[in-house]
Amino acid sequence: MPLLILHQEGIDMLHQLIELVREKNIFRWNKKKIEIKLIATILYYAGISLRKTSKFLRDFEKFSHEALRQWYHKFAQLFTNSRKYRHCIAIDEQRQRLEMNGIMFGLQ
Repeated sequence: MPLLILHQEGIDMLHQLIELVREKNIFRWNKKKIEIKLIATILYYAGISLRKTSKFLRDFEKFSHEALRQWYHKFAQLFTNSRKYRHCIAIDEQRQRLEMNGIMFGLQ
């Protein structure tokens, strides 16, 4: 795949994330640009430390590493799965007991 197509796909993904963040209204205040918040959280997710990310983007927007940590946790709310409650119960097959007509059966 040519590099230009990969670059365009990355930009399209960023635009989709921006729209998703605006729809879900994750960030209460928008004193900083949403684009900068997303780029910073993506860089932190990619493995760059909080302080290095804030220093790297300082020319575009000034923010602290603590603000980036808070943005990251708010952004992570988009991708958390809700707990699914199942109707089955996990049983240890060594310690099963079955009650039928008031009689306990120990299964081993």
